[in-house]
Amino acid sequence: MGITWSKAALAYVESYLNQQNLAHNIQGMRLAVKERGCSGFSYVTEPVSNPDKDDLILPLTEAYSLYIDKNSSSFLQGVQVDCIKHGLATKLVFANPNQTGQCGCGESFTVK
Repeated sequence: MGITWSKAALAYVESYLNQQNLAHNIQGMRLAVKERGCSGFSYVTEPVSNPDKDDLILPLTEAYSLYIDKNSSSFLQGVQVDCIKHGLATKLVFANPNQTGQCGCGESFTVK
């Protein structure tokens, strides 16, 4: 699939999924690209307790898997995922070699 994760991003995701797993049977995280935002597309992440039958399943951490819906896989080839802290906020950031532009706020992007 070609998605790479920094150590900081993996630690952040695993911590988040561990917190969510207290109340739900979390098996991993979904990474998807959805049409939205002013530039066309946005990354969406969410905990997964019931994978979709068409999901592409990849290892994420020792305890969790990464679930990618089939419609998003072509947008995610070569993506590098990192985690940044800004003040009290922490978020995942995506470096996508297929990206050709993004909106001013950085929340949505366009692709080739």
